[in-house]
Amino acid sequence: MKITSFRVPGPRYPALRVIGFLCTLLGTILATIGAGLLIYGLYVLATVAPALPSNPAPVAAPQPQVAAALPPVVAGFSLLWSFGILFSGLQLIALGAFLRLMIHLEENTRASAQMLDELRSRLEASPADTGAIFPS
Repeated sequence: MKITSFRVPGPRYPALRVIGFLCTLLGTILATIGAGLLIYGLYVLATVAPALPSNPAPVAAPQPQVAAALPPVVAGFSLLWSFGILFSGLQLIALGAFLRLMIHLEENTRASAQMLDELRSRLEASPADTGAIFPS
């Protein structure tokens, strides 16, 4: 009884290959967006001056004010979202890599099965009194 499922040539699982590629692509995009939001949120939190208490005494010269692009609370939410987006992007990249790994594992298993089948057919075709195939 011969197994013939591994004799089909060419790449297999085209849908799985496309899904793996899309996961890697979307993961890279999400990781880039998450890293950008993380850098922006840290920049805003680092450059915003703390709120000074109001001084009831009149001041002779106006003090310069630091204008922030985002209030610190919004920057904190930006940091929270950036960690979530970055983590989901890394998960998608890992899923794409895992799918590629599984496809390569199947290809290597198929090649091993082809080699073992070839060895088996040689053993069946050879006479019993021949020497070992793999002399050490």
